[in-house]
Amino acid sequence: MTTPATYDLSAVLDLHMRSIFGRMHTGMIARVVSYDATKQTVDVQPVAHQAYADGTPQRIDVIRRVPVCHASGAGYMMAMPLAQGDDVFLSFAERSVAEWRTRGDGDFVPFLKDRFNLSDAVAFPLRSPAKALESARADALVIGEDAPATGMRITIKDQRIAIGTPAVELLDTLDAFLGALDVFLGVTSAAVIEPTLGASSVALKAQVVILRTAIQSIKAT
Repeated sequence: MTTPATYDLSAVLDLHMRSIFGRMHTGMIARVVSYDATKQTVDVQPVAHQAYADGTPQRIDVIRRVPVCHASGAGYMMAMPLAQGDDVFLSFAERSVAEWRTRGDGDFVPFLKDRFNLSDAVAFPLRSPAKALESARADALVIGEDAPATGMRITIKDQRIAIGTPAVELLDTLDAFLGALDVFLGVTSAAVIEPTLGASSVALKAQVVILRTAIQSIKAT
């Protein structure tokens, strides 16, 4: 008499769940292979290997034409270039986004029934803490090049703004020019004989004072 085969139910269920999870993708880090700035899509190589049911690690193939999630809304946008080697975070939609990718608006019933598929990824640019942004600040919004010594940046803090590089700040330069113009107009207004020219010089001097006051009110220190 043949003895019936015995099975470890927990082991079977574990193997089954590993198989399911091996085909389900929620989010992962990937590295940029190439970027299409016209279509705002990116080809990426996931950096973490995928583990199959038997535990064997396998590198995931390059995922192509992934939409990049640049910040946008109500007609405004903020977009940045992506270079080979940059990191992105991939988020995988619960349902197919194929129709959304081609139509861009309106409701739709997904033709493909797969869930959390590799083909339904969107990419968010990010940096690893191991390569943290050098120009980031804890007390201000910073937009621009991540080069603390030479980068062109816009810095907003406490309702004030700075524009330029550490060596050349635009509002400081403009204020200095207006200060020199203010002095020149003061001399011109006092020295000029022709009444019309003198009146124009006085009016321009008043506008210079208004502009300098406005700059001082918004310029970050």
